[in-house]
Amino acid sequence: MNSVPQESKNNGCSGCLITLLCFFSVVGILGWIALPSFFSNQQAKPRQPEAKQYLSSINKGQQYWYTENGIFTHNFEALGVGIKTQTINYSYSISATKTAAFSYAISRDQKLKSYVGAVFLVPDPGGAIDDMTTVSIVCEAKSKGTTRIQDPILQNGVPSCGADSEKAR
Repeated sequence: MNSVPQESKNNGCSGCLITLLCFFSVVGILGWIALPSFFSNQQAKPRQPEAKQYLSSINKGQQYWYTENGIFTHNFEALGVGIKTQTINYSYSISATKTAAFSYAISRDQKLKSYVGAVFLVPDPGGAIDDMTTVSIVCEAKSKGTTRIQDPILQNGVPSCGADSEKAR
C-alpha cells in the first residue's frame, strides 16, 4: 500500500475564523467606545434647524405684513406665524424700523448657536421709481453660546451678516 500522507481537511479555515472573530471583536469594542462621543456631537444639530426655520417664517411674515400694511411690525401675534417667544432651546424676539425688521433666536444652551434674521426694504429694480420690495437673510453665529449676534446690514441692496456670523445654510 501506498503510504502517502493525507492532507489536512480544514485547509486553515479555523485560523480564518479566529482572525475574523478577533477583527469583529476589536471593531465592536472600538465602536462601543466611539459611539457615545459621536452621538454627543450630533445632539445639537437637530435643535439648531428650529431657529433657522422659525426665523425664516418670521422673515416671510414680516414681508407679507409689509406688503399688506406698508410697515414692519414689532408684534409676534400680528405676523400670524404661530411661534412661541420661548422654546426649550431658544428665546425669540423681533424689532422693526421704517426700513428693516430683525428677528432673534438667542440660544438658551451653550452648545447651540444663536441666529438673527432680517428683512430689508429696497428699491424694486423692475418697478417704478418709488416702488419698493423686500430682501431677507438669516445669519448663524460663528461660535456657540447664548449671546445675541450683530444685526445684518444692507450693502448695495444686498443683505449681509455681521462680523460674528455667517449666512445660514
